[in-house]
Amino acid sequence: MILSLWGRRGRCCLFIYWIELAVFTDETRQGLLAIVDTMKNRDGIEAVILGCTELPLILDMDGTVVPFLNTTALHVEAICKRCMQ
Repeated sequence: MILSLWGRRGRCCLFIYWIELAVFTDETRQGLLAIVDTMKNRDGIEAVILGCTELPLILDMDGTVVPFLNTTALHVEAICKRCMQ
């Protein structure tokens, strides 16, 4: 099952808006983590795909309830492996 943070009554949209403006506050970080925690408990998510390049700048793995998949890092790692072949 794939769920989107975007469908959460506009709450996440406001967080993303601030992140895109490079406003990285603890309130924004805690708000995003609260959304992830709710999705884990209510929807049973097993991981979060950080598909927006700004998300890894504000979210890290410390104290998370599910793994975060940083798509930028995953792509760079795959490209480097490919180049080294």
